[in-house]
Amino acid sequence: GTIVGLMSLAGIFYSNMQTAMQMISSIRSSKPIIDKMLPIDNADIEIDNLKSVKEISICDLSFSYEDRAEPVIKSKTYNFITGNKYLIKGKSGCGKSTLLKLISGRLIPSSGIVQYDSQDISEINQVALTNIYAYVDQNVHIFDGTIKYNITLGRDVPEAEYKEAIKIADLSEYISLKEEKDNFELKPDKSNISGRQAQRIAIARAICSGRKIFFMDEALSGCDILTARKVEKSLIGMNETTLFMVSHRNDVEYEKMYDEVINV
Repeated sequence: GTIVGLMSLAGIFYSNMQTAMQMISSIRSSKPIIDKMLPIDNADIEIDNLKSVKEISICDLSFSYEDRAEPVIKSKTYNFITGNKYLIKGKSGCGKSTLLKLISGRLIPSSGIVQYDSQDISEINQVALTNIYAYVDQNVHIFDGTIKYNITLGRDVPEAEYKEAIKIADLSEYISLKEEKDNFELKPDKSNISGRQAQRIAIARAICSGRKIFFMDEALSGCDILTARKVEKSLIGMNETTLFMVSHRNDVEYEKMYDEVINV
Protein backbone atom coordinates (compact mmCIF):
# COMPACT_ATOMS: atom_id res chain seq x y z
CA GLY A 1 0.00 0.00 0.00
CA THR A 2 2.84 2.34 0.86
CA ILE A 3 4.55 1.62 -2.46
CA VAL A 4 1.32 2.22 -4.40
CA GLY A 5 0.79 5.48 -2.50
CA LEU A 6 4.33 6.68 -3.22
CA MET A 7 3.97 5.81 -6.90
CA SER A 8 0.71 7.78 -7.06
CA LEU A 9 2.28 10.85 -5.43
CA ALA A 10 5.30 10.60 -7.73
CA GLY A 11 2.99 10.50 -10.73
CA ILE A 12 1.12 13.63 -9.57
CA PHE A 13 4.42 15.43 -8.88
CA TYR A 14 5.86 14.50 -12.28
CA SER A 15 2.67 15.56 -14.09
CA ASN A 16 2.61 18.96 -12.37
CA MET A 17 6.33 19.53 -13.02
CA GLN A 18 5.84 18.68 -16.69
CA THR A 19 2.96 21.17 -16.95
CA ALA A 20 5.00 23.87 -15.19
CA MET A 21 7.97 23.37 -17.54
CA GLN A 22 5.68 23.63 -20.55
CA MET A 23 4.23 26.89 -19.21
CA ILE A 24 7.70 28.33 -18.54
CA SER A 25 8.79 27.40 -22.05
CA SER A 26 5.66 29.00 -23.52
CA ILE A 27 6.16 32.22 -21.53
CA ARG A 28 9.80 32.46 -22.58
CA SER A 29 8.98 31.91 -26.24
CA SER A 30 6.21 34.55 -26.10
CA LYS A 31 8.35 37.24 -24.48
CA PRO A 32 10.01 38.48 -27.71
CA ILE A 33 6.58 38.79 -29.35
CA ILE A 34 5.15 40.70 -26.37
CA ASP A 35 8.20 42.99 -26.29
CA LYS A 36 7.74 43.69 -29.99
CA MET A 37 4.02 44.41 -29.64
CA LEU A 38 4.32 46.49 -26.47
CA PRO A 39 7.68 48.25 -26.41
CA ILE A 40 8.40 49.83 -23.04
CA ASP A 41 11.66 51.69 -23.71
CA ASN A 42 11.24 55.32 -22.69
CA ALA A 43 7.52 54.73 -22.07
CA ASP A 44 7.52 56.98 -19.00
CA ILE A 45 9.04 59.82 -21.01
CA GLU A 46 6.46 59.41 -23.76
CA ILE A 47 3.61 59.38 -21.25
CA ASP A 48 4.80 62.74 -19.92
CA ASN A 49 5.06 64.11 -23.46
CA LEU A 50 1.61 62.86 -24.42
CA LYS A 51 0.04 64.48 -21.35
CA SER A 52 0.84 67.86 -22.91
CA VAL A 53 -0.84 67.04 -26.25
CA LYS A 54 -2.93 69.99 -27.46
CA GLU A 55 -4.69 68.44 -30.43
CA ILE A 56 -5.80 65.06 -31.73
CA SER A 57 -6.48 65.05 -35.46
CA ILE A 58 -7.66 62.58 -38.06
CA CYS A 59 -7.27 63.16 -41.78
CA ASP A 60 -9.03 61.31 -44.62
CA LEU A 61 -9.60 58.39 -42.25
CA SER A 62 -11.23 55.20 -43.52
CA PHE A 63 -11.73 51.76 -42.01
CA SER A 64 -13.19 48.52 -43.35
CA TYR A 65 -14.03 45.28 -41.60
CA GLU A 66 -13.18 42.08 -43.47
CA ASP A 67 -16.78 40.87 -43.48
CA ARG A 68 -18.17 44.11 -44.94
CA ALA A 69 -18.04 45.20 -48.57
CA GLU A 70 -18.29 48.91 -47.79
CA PRO A 71 -16.06 50.81 -45.32
CA VAL A 72 -17.77 51.59 -42.01
CA ILE A 73 -15.69 54.80 -41.73
CA LYS A 74 -14.98 56.66 -44.97
CA SER A 75 -12.80 59.73 -45.52
CA LYS A 76 -13.36 61.38 -42.13
CA THR A 77 -11.37 64.48 -41.16
CA TYR A 78 -11.64 66.18 -37.77
CA ASN A 79 -9.52 68.22 -35.36
CA PHE A 80 -10.13 67.67 -31.65
CA ILE A 81 -8.77 70.17 -29.13
CA THR A 82 -7.83 68.66 -25.78
CA GLY A 83 -9.97 70.02 -22.97
CA ASN A 84 -13.07 70.13 -25.16
CA LYS A 85 -16.10 67.86 -24.96
CA TYR A 86 -17.27 65.93 -28.03
CA LEU A 87 -20.49 64.02 -28.62
CA ILE A 88 -20.30 61.31 -31.29
CA LYS A 89 -23.75 60.31 -32.49
CA GLY A 90 -25.47 58.48 -35.30
CA LYS A 91 -27.74 55.56 -36.02
CA SER A 92 -26.88 52.03 -34.87
CA GLY A 93 -24.09 50.42 -36.88
CA CYS A 94 -22.92 53.68 -38.48
CA GLY A 95 -19.40 53.42 -37.03
CA LYS A 96 -19.48 55.48 -33.83
CA SER A 97 -17.59 52.91 -31.76
CA THR A 98 -15.21 52.21 -34.63
CA LEU A 99 -14.33 55.91 -34.87
CA LEU A 100 -13.63 56.02 -31.13
CA LYS A 101 -11.35 52.97 -31.37
CA LEU A 102 -9.47 54.54 -34.28
CA ILE A 103 -8.94 57.81 -32.41
CA SER A 104 -7.68 55.93 -29.34
CA GLY A 105 -5.43 53.59 -31.32
CA ARG A 106 -7.41 50.44 -30.57
CA LEU A 107 -7.90 49.90 -34.29
CA ILE A 108 -5.49 50.52 -37.17
CA PRO A 109 -7.06 52.56 -39.99
CA SER A 110 -7.34 51.08 -43.48
CA SER A 111 -6.20 54.45 -44.81
CA GLY A 112 -5.66 57.98 -43.56
CA ILE A 113 -3.86 59.18 -40.47
CA VAL A 114 -4.43 59.76 -36.76
CA GLN A 115 -2.10 62.24 -35.07
CA TYR A 116 -1.50 63.38 -31.51
CA ASP A 117 -0.24 66.89 -32.16
CA SER A 118 2.03 66.27 -35.16
CA GLN A 119 3.02 62.71 -34.24
CA ASP A 120 1.46 59.81 -36.15
CA ILE A 121 -0.26 57.38 -33.79
CA SER A 122 1.62 54.44 -35.36
CA GLU A 123 4.89 55.95 -34.10
CA ILE A 124 3.68 56.38 -30.51
CA ASN A 125 4.62 53.85 -27.86
CA GLN A 126 1.36 51.95 -27.27
CA VAL A 127 2.01 51.54 -23.54
CA ALA A 128 2.44 55.29 -23.24
CA LEU A 129 -0.67 55.96 -25.32
CA THR A 130 -2.98 53.72 -23.30
CA ASN A 131 -1.69 55.32 -20.09
CA ILE A 132 -2.97 58.80 -20.94
CA TYR A 133 -6.62 57.90 -21.52
CA ALA A 134 -9.45 55.98 -19.87
CA TYR A 135 -11.75 53.91 -22.08
CA VAL A 136 -15.18 52.89 -20.80
CA ASP A 137 -17.63 50.86 -22.89
CA GLN A 138 -20.71 48.75 -22.26
CA ASN A 139 -18.74 45.65 -21.26
CA VAL A 140 -17.51 46.63 -17.82
CA HIS A 141 -15.11 44.36 -15.94
CA ILE A 142 -15.80 43.90 -12.25
CA PHE A 143 -13.02 42.54 -10.05
CA ASP A 144 -13.33 40.24 -7.05
CA GLY A 145 -13.11 42.88 -4.33
CA THR A 146 -14.86 45.74 -2.60
CA ILE A 147 -16.62 48.64 -4.29
CA LYS A 148 -13.73 50.88 -3.29
CA TYR A 149 -11.16 48.48 -4.71
CA ASN A 150 -13.09 48.28 -7.98
CA ILE A 151 -12.94 52.07 -8.23
CA THR A 152 -9.35 52.70 -7.08
CA LEU A 153 -7.87 49.37 -8.24
CA GLY A 154 -5.78 49.40 -5.10
CA ARG A 155 -4.12 52.74 -5.82
CA ASP A 156 -3.61 55.26 -3.03
CA VAL A 157 -6.21 57.78 -4.22
CA PRO A 158 -6.69 60.91 -2.05
CA GLU A 159 -10.00 60.72 -0.20
CA ALA A 160 -11.26 63.99 -1.68
CA GLU A 161 -10.63 62.72 -5.24
CA TYR A 162 -12.27 59.40 -4.43
CA LYS A 163 -15.40 61.08 -3.05
CA GLU A 164 -15.54 63.44 -6.04
CA ALA A 165 -15.40 60.46 -8.42
CA ILE A 166 -18.28 58.80 -6.54
CA LYS A 167 -20.27 62.03 -6.73
CA ILE A 168 -19.71 62.52 -10.47
CA ALA A 169 -20.63 58.90 -11.18
CA ASP A 170 -23.77 59.27 -9.03
CA LEU A 171 -22.82 56.36 -6.76
CA SER A 172 -23.35 58.05 -3.39
CA GLU A 173 -26.86 56.70 -2.79
CA TYR A 174 -25.99 53.22 -4.02
CA ILE A 175 -23.07 53.01 -1.58
CA SER A 176 -24.98 54.56 1.33
CA LEU A 177 -27.68 51.87 1.09
CA LYS A 178 -25.13 49.09 1.61
CA GLU A 179 -24.56 47.98 5.18
CA GLU A 180 -20.83 47.63 4.44
CA LYS A 181 -20.82 50.92 2.44
CA ASP A 182 -17.92 50.88 -0.04
CA ASN A 183 -16.51 47.75 1.65
CA PHE A 184 -19.30 45.74 0.04
CA GLU A 185 -17.72 42.82 -1.84
CA LEU A 186 -18.53 42.60 -5.54
CA LYS A 187 -18.45 39.41 -7.61
CA PRO A 188 -16.71 39.22 -11.00
CA ASP A 189 -19.75 37.54 -12.54
CA LYS A 190 -21.79 40.67 -11.60
CA SER A 191 -24.38 38.54 -9.82
CA ASN A 192 -24.69 41.09 -7.02
CA ILE A 193 -24.54 44.29 -9.06
CA SER A 194 -26.69 45.64 -11.89
CA GLY A 195 -25.39 46.71 -15.27
CA ARG A 196 -26.10 50.39 -14.63
CA GLN A 197 -24.23 50.29 -11.33
CA ALA A 198 -21.28 48.51 -12.94
CA GLN A 199 -21.10 51.18 -15.64
CA ARG A 200 -21.03 53.96 -13.07
CA ILE A 201 -18.29 52.16 -11.10
CA ALA A 202 -16.27 52.03 -14.33
CA ILE A 203 -16.77 55.78 -14.79
CA ALA A 204 -15.65 56.47 -11.20
CA ARG A 205 -12.66 54.19 -11.88
CA ALA A 206 -11.76 56.27 -14.94
CA ILE A 207 -11.95 59.49 -12.93
CA CYS A 208 -9.76 58.06 -10.15
CA SER A 209 -7.16 56.96 -12.70
CA GLY A 210 -6.02 60.57 -12.97
CA ARG A 211 -6.14 60.46 -16.77
CA LYS A 212 -7.38 63.50 -18.65
CA ILE A 213 -8.81 61.95 -21.83
CA PHE A 214 -12.03 59.96 -21.52
CA PHE A 215 -13.36 57.74 -24.30
CA MET A 216 -16.93 56.81 -23.33
CA ASP A 217 -18.52 54.28 -25.69
CA GLU A 218 -22.19 54.01 -24.71
CA ALA A 219 -20.88 54.12 -21.13
CA LEU A 220 -24.31 55.13 -19.79
CA SER A 221 -26.46 52.86 -21.96
CA GLY A 222 -27.61 50.79 -18.98
CA CYS A 223 -28.75 53.79 -16.93
CA ASP A 224 -32.19 55.33 -16.85
CA ILE A 225 -32.48 58.65 -18.66
CA LEU A 226 -32.41 60.84 -15.53
CA THR A 227 -29.29 59.15 -14.11
CA ALA A 228 -27.58 59.21 -17.50
CA ARG A 229 -28.25 62.93 -17.88
CA LYS A 230 -26.97 63.68 -14.38
CA VAL A 231 -23.71 61.76 -14.87
CA GLU A 232 -23.22 63.09 -18.39
CA LYS A 233 -23.67 66.67 -17.20
CA SER A 234 -21.10 66.10 -14.44
CA LEU A 235 -18.60 64.65 -16.92
CA ILE A 236 -19.07 67.61 -19.26
CA GLY A 237 -18.47 69.95 -16.32
CA MET A 238 -15.05 68.45 -15.50
CA ASN A 239 -12.35 71.03 -16.20
CA GLU A 240 -9.11 70.20 -18.01
CA THR A 241 -10.45 66.89 -19.31
CA THR A 242 -11.17 65.84 -22.87
CA LEU A 243 -14.39 63.90 -23.33
CA PHE A 244 -15.43 61.77 -26.29
CA MET A 245 -18.96 60.53 -25.61
CA VAL A 246 -20.57 58.00 -27.95
CA SER A 247 -24.33 57.95 -27.49
CA HIS A 248 -27.40 56.72 -29.32
CA ARG A 249 -29.69 59.06 -27.37
CA ASN A 250 -31.16 62.15 -29.02
CA ASP A 251 -31.32 65.00 -26.54
CA VAL A 252 -31.07 68.43 -28.15
CA GLU A 253 -30.71 70.28 -24.84
CA TYR A 254 -27.77 68.16 -23.73
CA GLU A 255 -26.14 68.35 -27.15
CA LYS A 256 -25.84 72.12 -26.64
CA MET A 257 -23.50 71.54 -23.68
CA TYR A 258 -20.86 69.90 -25.88
CA ASP A 259 -18.22 71.91 -27.71
CA GLU A 260 -18.94 69.92 -30.88
CA VAL A 261 -21.34 67.22 -32.04
CA ILE A 262 -19.90 64.70 -34.52
CA ASN A 263 -22.51 63.05 -36.74
CA VAL A 264 -21.00 59.84 -38.06
